[in-house]
Amino acid sequence: MGRKKQIERLVQEYSMALDPEGYGMRAGLTTEEVAKAVGALRNNASRDLNALCKEGVLLKQKGKPVRFLHRETMLMKLGTDKISALRARTIENTKEREWYVHAKSLDSVLGSKNSLKKQVEMAKAAVMYPPQGLNTILIGPTGVGKTVFAEKMYDFALETGIIDPEGEFVAFNCADYASNQQLLLSQLFGYVKGAFTGADHDKPGVIDRADGGVLLLDEVHRLPHEGQEMLFYLLDKGVYRRLGESNMNRKAKVFMIAATTEKPEDYLLQTFLRRLPVEISIPPISQRTMGERLDIVRGFFQDESRKTGLPIQISKEVLQAFLAYPCPGNIGQLKGDIQLCCAKGYLDHRRRRTKNIQILMEDLPDNMIASLVSQDRGELEKAKGIFDTTLLVEPSQEISHLLSKYEQSLAKVYGRLDQYFKNRQFSSGISDTDEDAAEKIREVFLDFFSQLNYEGYSESDLQNIFATDLLQAVELSLGLAKEKFDLTNASEILFVLGVHLSFLRHANLRDEKLYPYLESIIFSVEELEKARFIISVLNQNLPEHVEEENIKLLAMMLKYVHKEKGTEDKSSVGLVLLAQGEHVADETLDQAAKHIGVHMGVAFCASEYANEKELLLELENAVRKANQGRGVLLLVDQAEFVIFAQIMTARTGILVKAVTGMGTGMVVEAMRRLLMIHQTLDQTVKELETMSWPLNEDIVYGVSGKERVLLIEAAGGLREGRKLCRWFNTLDILRASDVKAVAVRRIDTSMDLGFSPELILGVVSSRELKLKVPIISFEDIVYGSGLSKLQRLLDGEEAGTEMVGSLLFRDEVALVTLRRFLSFADPSKVFELLKYIADTVTRAFGIQLSEGTYLRFIIHCGCMIERLFKGNELPCNEVDEIIGRNQKLYEELKRAMVTVEDNYGLEVPDNELAYILELLETDIVAG
Repeated sequence: MGRKKQIERLVQEYSMALDPEGYGMRAGLTTEEVAKAVGALRNNASRDLNALCKEGVLLKQKGKPVRFLHRETMLMKLGTDKISALRARTIENTKEREWYVHAKSLDSVLGSKNSLKKQVEMAKAAVMYPPQGLNTILIGPTGVGKTVFAEKMYDFALETGIIDPEGEFVAFNCADYASNQQLLLSQLFGYVKGAFTGADHDKPGVIDRADGGVLLLDEVHRLPHEGQEMLFYLLDKGVYRRLGESNMNRKAKVFMIAATTEKPEDYLLQTFLRRLPVEISIPPISQRTMGERLDIVRGFFQDESRKTGLPIQISKEVLQAFLAYPCPGNIGQLKGDIQLCCAKGYLDHRRRRTKNIQILMEDLPDNMIASLVSQDRGELEKAKGIFDTTLLVEPSQEISHLLSKYEQSLAKVYGRLDQYFKNRQFSSGISDTDEDAAEKIREVFLDFFSQLNYEGYSESDLQNIFATDLLQAVELSLGLAKEKFDLTNASEILFVLGVHLSFLRHANLRDEKLYPYLESIIFSVEELEKARFIISVLNQNLPEHVEEENIKLLAMMLKYVHKEKGTEDKSSVGLVLLAQGEHVADETLDQAAKHIGVHMGVAFCASEYANEKELLLELENAVRKANQGRGVLLLVDQAEFVIFAQIMTARTGILVKAVTGMGTGMVVEAMRRLLMIHQTLDQTVKELETMSWPLNEDIVYGVSGKERVLLIEAAGGLREGRKLCRWFNTLDILRASDVKAVAVRRIDTSMDLGFSPELILGVVSSRELKLKVPIISFEDIVYGSGLSKLQRLLDGEEAGTEMVGSLLFRDEVALVTLRRFLSFADPSKVFELLKYIADTVTRAFGIQLSEGTYLRFIIHCGCMIERLFKGNELPCNEVDEIIGRNQKLYEELKRAMVTVEDNYGLEVPDNELAYILELLETDIVAG
């Protein structure tokens, strides 16, 4: 029985025994009582109790300590009315107290109860002050932890709901660009095309990224007065302008934290300082108490222990040196010195294969040794009084507890198996067969695995328990095995295997005592193959070598470690590669599969399909095929293809998110992440976007000086919406208008964004919305009718009226379609050449092509150029007949086509011209 089930049964039995007449506020079990009763750590018991409350199984009673009762049992004993009163009393004042109970980020700052108590209280007040906090300035010398303190303020703001969960923490160091004021301001505020020499496109600034979150301006005293003045409007009214703009028409909601090492009044404008009403001074390490310094030192060693996954033993002399030596670089220097010591100790550990990392006096940096020689002996004596023994830090309390439990359980396994085989060997009354012995070994191991309570741990627990490199290696090996062998119990094995490998790493030995017993177990070839495969991947990704003696133990895990029936989670994130060119997606997927060792994902070629309807239908099938239960990652090689993610989400009900970029390295990295057992679609997208093509700068044009907005609502949140906005704002019909695309979270609740209703041109969304503004679907955009609606709205007409002829619109549709169908030729260059040919021919005959003929001409000729590149011209059996009835048109077209032939070094044959003549002749004759 899992720990969570044990806890539920314990509370249920307690509630059953409770006398209804004697029920009062002190009724119920506390977390401590539950933890003790089931033999669990308090934090594990607390996590399970809270989970059971969320599931509606238990009731939580307020007070100190919090107490728990079984809901169904109490309902039966007390009745509905009393239970309702109980629930009301239980949640009384929850909303008012919840932030205080859960918002602990600032309290975790070392010194929050001593030398930094005042600073922490001021920070809390600054964040909590309505409506969106008070802007703050942090003052202190280099290395005191101003950036960390600002990050804790950000975490506190997230916990208290002052800022949205999607709001980012953005740090900007003004000193990085201090030698060039214009560059500094352009990085901070962004700029518009033409703002200065070389500004050939619009570029967003740091403030754009910080919108909705926290902006840390480090070394703010290096910010020029002009920049300080530009920030007045942002801090006062939430508006700003980019370099090159004249109007303050951009809006941003930013909680600002400034940081400086100087006296603010000597460098900052008084008018700017007044807008930073909260001033918090962070003291240097020399002004922190010796006890706090010990906590800081211990914390840094704890971090290094967690990174390496090994205990670190620090001699008392080293510890006293870290407590006593003068540290001019403050906490930053202290951290660097500790990391250097740990690096030396880790190298020695690998050479000597010791159980842990040992830090001795010879590991201290030279600068520390030199400063200690000249240091006042009084500081060393004081340090000896604080700590006069060796310090041992573990990767985490949890792993220490688990390894201790694991070692104890192994001892029991030895004892039970030793006793069994002694009795079997020397007792004449026992006639067990080899099959009986094997069954006994299986029984002992099954009991051993179950004692580890592998069902009670979440993904975040595992990240806190295991060393990072070990967890990633185990996740990758099991993910690959899951894909290769259809492994169904990878999540459960992850925990047990993680504990076993941690034990081997800490003990630094081979557990040879187990293996003779395991020789009695017969495994199938497939079971042993799975185990060998996992161990080979582990050995490729871990610094230490996992010996082959572990193969049968791992095979045992693979065979017997399971959750309760029906609870296996086989879901994962699916992968689709969407490319324009032929075989690009297939070949990239194959190359990536060779690197990773497993073939996964679906390849899709857009140019294989004759029209959008067929393309979307087949892409929908590809998404459904790729779906593994946790959404689908769409890797695309064209910026405009990101829109397909929204259409697929709407069509299939499967969350699809797109990332631009399809090099082999990108696909390999995507596969590696998706193979990790607990990986989510959101995590993967965020990690890959740091590697993807720069959608946010190079293709953003002309979004400055706009008066109206087109709201983009994307499935998947603001991040997806912003990607789509970048593409929409490249379209000529928006670039030539007074409208820009703006991402919003959810349209129903977004009409208070600061835009007047008359400034909202329309909404692009996958949902059916009942609003008083025009709605355009993403699917309509792909088919072209959406762009038609958009053009009508820009022309001041109703979206449903007949389309008035618009050269700008038809050019937009032609160019967008060429981008979809051309793999080798540059769509923009092809379009300009073909547009010139169309204009030349129509002028010669004094007519204008209909919109349909014009679009067919551009697209057909574009595809013709692509075919001729590949040497695939179309045959035609009626060339002479078609040319004969269109002789003048043929001669004009032949002359105009010289432009294409000269630009691409091609010859356009008559059979290709015949098809173009057929396409044009109706309009020419009618004209």
